[in-house]
Amino acid sequence: MSGAPGVNTLGATPGAVTAAPRHFLDNQIILQTRPKRPGHRWAGHLVVNDIVDTASAEYDQVVLGRALRDLRHRAGLTQEQLAAHLGVDATFVGRLERGKRGARWHTVRRVVRALGATTRQFADAIDRQDSSPSR
Repeated sequence: MSGAPGVNTLGATPGAVTAAPRHFLDNQIILQTRPKRPGHRWAGHLVVNDIVDTASAEYDQVVLGRALRDLRHRAGLTQEQLAAHLGVDATFVGRLERGKRGARWHTVRRVVRALGATTRQFADAIDRQDSSPSR
């Protein structure tokens, strides 16, 4: 089936995956796939490996936010000044720093550059926050 156009190796049309998990096996979620149009048969199953541990992901967001706050303080900027430099609302910066909002890598790089920091300085800030006790 992998050679058929518009069909993935599981026999399902891309984008035709249900959102509700059907089964859990160890660290896998099995999702049933269904056709986009009524009357068509079920296409198969999709296995999603490596479920993200929610608590771990939230902790990572907090560490990221604290590291960015650390760099912002070192740069001597307020949240409002950083937000203006990035062209975003100050609430975005605040939520990012509190770990209430995640960010994609390109957004993190934009923030780090706006703070005049290097990737190495950002990594060091993450290490400092990751090894510090919870605040």
